[in-house]
Amino acid sequence: MANLLHQERYNFLYWVGLDRALVPPEAQQGDRITSTRYNISGQYRNVLAGDLLLTARAMWFRNTFSSDVGASLDQSTSGVLRAEAQATWAFAPRHTLVAGSTGS
Repeated sequence: MANLLHQERYNFLYWVGLDRALVPPEAQQGDRITSTRYNISGQYRNVLAGDLLLTARAMWFRNTFSSDVGASLDQSTSGVLRAEAQATWAFAPRHTLVAGSTGS
């Protein structure tokens, strides 16, 4: 599965006044904020035995951000890879043991 979000918008953190909400002050007219966020994830399941299930998941997330608010050009890039493994063992009719590990 994958998700993508791309935004290009004007700065509207500060308003001219209560009567003109979401209108930036004159000094901030034209300030732009651009961001792109996306993630890709996958999952794998395998029945190892009639009572033992193995599940593995992974997700990669990335974000890029740029802003020309004010006199400087701010830029940022971040990313993370997250993985998880889980084992589910139904060792008795009314008892199940779940164990797992996660990391990034």
